Amino acid sequence: MSATLREARVDGDRCLILESAEIRVAINADYGTHIYEFTDLRSGTNLLYQDPKGPRHYTVGGWYELFPNAGNACSLDGHQMSKHGDIQHQPWQYEVQTATPETVEVAFRTRSQDLPFDVTKTIRLRFEDTIVHVSETITNVSDRPLPYLWGHHITFGEAFMAAASRISLPDTEVFARDGVDRPSSPYAPGARGRLDALPARGGGTVDLTRFPAQPFAAMLFADALPEYWYDVWSEDLGAGVTVTWDGQAFPALWIWATNRATPGKPELVACALEPQASAVPTLAEAAATGAAPVLQPGATRDAWLRVRLHHTSLPTKAEAHDHRET
Repeated sequence: MSATLREARVDGDRCLILESAEIRVAINADYGTHIYEFTDLRSGTNLLYQDPKGPRHYTVGGWYELFPNAGNACSLDGHQMSKHGDIQHQPWQYEVQTATPETVEVAFRTRSQDLPFDVTKTIRLRFEDTIVHVSETITNVSDRPLPYLWGHHITFGEAFMAAASRISLPDTEVFARDGVDRPSSPYAPGARGRLDALPARGGGTVDLTRFPAQPFAAMLFADALPEYWYDVWSEDLGAGVTVTWDGQAFPALWIWATNRATPGKPELVACALEPQASAVPTLAEAAATGAAPVLQPGATRDAWLRVRLHHTSLPTKAEAHDHRET
């Protein structure tokens, strides 16, 4: 028994499959280093959303990276910014750094075409643990300061997000953006509050820490997190995922969810919990309002994320806090 790394072609794309004793992770190097599989080997279940057309045809997730824009397409100083940034669609070069029975690690590199940034990252998996380690660096390779948005769109699918699934967060306020009213959202327009007690549409409160069984859609933000972690637990699978991240690089969290309430995708069930650099979702708006980080010429910014599979229920936030990797 050992950690393994395989290189494969999937629909013509270069893909890498990393496996430990309990998890399998699959990465499409030719399409944004999209992580299209995070499988709990005990149950044989891929916890991520899977596009029925295959790993190259996602618009929802798996797990992809957003940079240098995070929301809808926009224009910045006359330059067009791709929806969710362009690096999610680009081929990345890669090099296997380590392939031993104990550890597998791959280094990736690309350059954004939307703005002159280099992006590098390593993804590591150890045989004896259940954590995917991601470390990365962005570099401004231009001669001027550049604003950017940056985040990770980690999207769980229907196999993991059922009515018995539970989301745990640090004690923080989440909010809907002003002026955005989704009729299928169970909370009131502009709602602010804890995820378990959001002002509800029509009065009272709604608890969204339990994935609702009825059709709904949600887009919420948090930008005052006291700690940088969340946990999702599936009672049906007896499995959970704890995500921790670098709060200096990603001080905000976005929560996007739908249960058969997305126009044009009537069967879609998915939930994305996204560490992000800003709670303002488009680079043009974030730069105009001072809500986008800025990197000076030649400067770098490092970041890290850890995604940990576990099989112990976490009924309280205190226990979720104890379970996270520090």
